[in-house]
Amino acid sequence: NYCISQIKAGNTPYQRELFMLYQRGLKAELMLTNGLISEWDYKNIITLGCSLKEFAWTEQFIEDYKDKLLASRRENAYNYNLANFYYNKKLYDKALEVLRDVQFTDVTYHLNTTFLQLRIYYDLRDTEAFHGLIETFRIYVIRNRKMTTAEKKSYTNLLRLAKSLAAIKFNVSTFSRKTLNEKIATLRKKIETTENVINKQWLLEECKV
Repeated sequence: NYCISQIKAGNTPYQRELFMLYQRGLKAELMLTNGLISEWDYKNIITLGCSLKEFAWTEQFIEDYKDKLLASRRENAYNYNLANFYYNKKLYDKALEVLRDVQFTDVTYHLNTTFLQLRIYYDLRDTEAFHGLIETFRIYVIRNRKMTTAEKKSYTNLLRLAKSLAAIKFNVSTFSRKTLNEKIATLRKKIETTENVINKQWLLEECKV
């Protein structure tokens, strides 16, 4: 918990510390309850492994612990996390293919899957798919009755800022270096000062020239 709080505060060296703790916990079977691993622990470990570019270990973990997921949640957890793994390796076509098998059994999977698709379209510079998904994502969030007002606000802020980011990054060649730097700096400040934004770190990471 301490490592997680430090990572959220921006102290990225704690990612390696947390990764080592997860590995020790897995080896001692402390991450298992009645022989099963939580789908969210499964996701967090894979996300961390990808962030640290520990791809060989992470790929092995994905396969080794698939059968230790709750049977009713197994396929969704496996497919989503495998797609996320492919995304981090920049295997975008594979990621999109696997994402098609994720069922929207709950709001969390719908939101996570759509955001992952959005990042893939962004990286591919697929303008039409990106903006189309932004709009359908926005409508889904607004109409969703299972999300709180605060949750809706955090996602609509994300989509609004992501759209502004794309407007710059998709048109880099049309700006002078000075204009580009100014636009990015202005957007970065806007992201930093906007409260209640989900996945803010991704937006900030992309605010680099």
